Amino acid sequence: MTVYLLHFKKPINPSRPPQHYLGWTTDLDERIRAHRRGKGSRFCQVAFERGISFSVAEVWKGDRSLERKLKQQKNSRRFCPICCKSRSLLRSQLAGFSGENHAIAH
Repeated sequence: MTVYLLHFKKPINPSRPPQHYLGWTTDLDERIRAHRRGKGSRFCQVAFERGISFSVAEVWKGDRSLERKLKQQKNSRRFCPICCKSRSLLRSQLAGFSGENHAIAH
C-alpha cells in the first residue's frame, strides 16, 4: 500500500497558496491515471475541470492509518519537497511517522 502527496501547479482556490492532495492506494499508477482524468477525489476533479495540473511530490509505504496521521497535521505543504526546499527540514517534519519516504518529483 502507498500513501502519496500531489502538488498542484496553481491554487485550486485563488485566495489560498498552492494546494496539495494526500491519498492512499494499493495501485499508485492506476490511481494517478484516474486523478489525471479527473476521477477519484472531488478535489482532483475540480482541478481537472479548471485545467490545473499536478505532480506526484512524495510517496510513502503505508496505509490509510499513515494517511490519516499525515492529514491530521492539517498542513500537507510541510511534507512537500516542492514547497519545502530544505530536505533536512522536511525529514524533521516527517520524524515520528511510520512509512518509508520516497520522493518522486522535485
